[in-house]
Amino acid sequence: MCETEKIECPEPLRGMFLELLRGTLLWIRHFADDQRFCFVMADQAHNIPGLIADFKVELLRYYWGIERPCCLHALERINRQPPATLIEAWNAIEPEYLRLCGAPEK
Repeated sequence: MCETEKIECPEPLRGMFLELLRGTLLWIRHFADDQRFCFVMADQAHNIPGLIADFKVELLRYYWGIERPCCLHALERINRQPPATLIEAWNAIEPEYLRLCGAPEK
């Protein structure tokens, strides 16, 4: 598959990202008084609607390889663990990522 080829977001992946967005919004609502945590959660999710609406493999690769690790580092900097729902969503997304993008480069 050409990296810039536009395809429909595969349904299992689409549902997983929608669940990730739902969980992120619930965490932001629950911890609305923690501005730093809410920023980290919103920052990791803000490009997901575009990824779903205009799916390209390189957008998935960017989310997985850049935004996800940045989220983990940002949570670490504010002494927070990633919410279980975030980890669960990422664990569900990973096989689809590997299927579409292959193993990440080291």
